[in-house]
Amino acid sequence: PHACVCVYTGHLYPWKGIDTILDAAQFLPPDVILYCVGGTDADITKRKIEIEKRGLANVVIVGRKPHREMPQWLCAADILLLPNSAKEEISRLYTSPMKMFEYMAAGKPVVASRLPSLTEVLNNENAMLVEADNPQALAEGILRLKNNPSRATQLGGQAKNEVVRFSWKKKAEDMLRAFSL
Repeated sequence: PHACVCVYTGHLYPWKGIDTILDAAQFLPPDVILYCVGGTDADITKRKIEIEKRGLANVVIVGRKPHREMPQWLCAADILLLPNSAKEEISRLYTSPMKMFEYMAAGKPVVASRLPSLTEVLNNENAMLVEADNPQALAEGILRLKNNPSRATQLGGQAKNEVVRFSWKKKAEDMLRAFSL
């Protein structure tokens, strides 16, 4: 059996959920590997030290990669992670992360925090929604998808089908339609 590869892309800020990812690692078997791609130099160093101190053998801080490489990272994943925190208003209410749309376009299952900012787009038909800031819930969401590949495939496929509604082309068409009334 191959490892279950989970990928998070983006900054390693607390409001983006990095602490939840690190804390979830302890609830996951060794064959579930959590890759974090991104971060500032300071955050990359800080998190690598934290991972080493905590002995989290199943977490890899990859560091920054060029945006053109992101499709490769997303396609290499079995599961994509979007564990935004509910602790800060920007994350809970106002963010609309570009990575959410990139994740959906990749057609891979997403485990995401159930937050108003994310559930404007994500729902139980296109993502595995879990309680924000709850490492055990994140781990359980990952394991539910790992152990149910057909559900994982279904969620990823539904997300890929739905993401076209959010393309720049579709937004432009909607704006033009609104102005021509």
